[in-house]
Amino acid sequence: MASVSFRFLQLNKLQLLTLKRDIPELVATELEAPHHYCVSVPLEAHHIDTINMFFVRQQLILEQVDILVCLDTSDCGTEYSAPRLLNQMLKHLDCTLRFTCA
Repeated sequence: MASVSFRFLQLNKLQLLTLKRDIPELVATELEAPHHYCVSVPLEAHHIDTINMFFVRQQLILEQVDILVCLDTSDCGTEYSAPRLLNQMLKHLDCTLRFTCA
């Protein structure tokens, strides 16, 4: 099974707290730069509008976000169909796709 997350690659503390108010289940990882975070949001239908509005309001650029598709190691080497939700998100924000096996 795969998990798909939309990632904000470098948010400051205030941006993180603002986004966490709207999407409490996000996962934040502190970066080397003090008070900067990489934030992952599970890509679910009810998050798409929130992600888009946050992206626009914070005046972010496409290089500051991506979509991460993480395959289970048991799925590596097998064919995988990405969820339609991924295409829907890319219609709103045509950002980089990254793939990993974990």
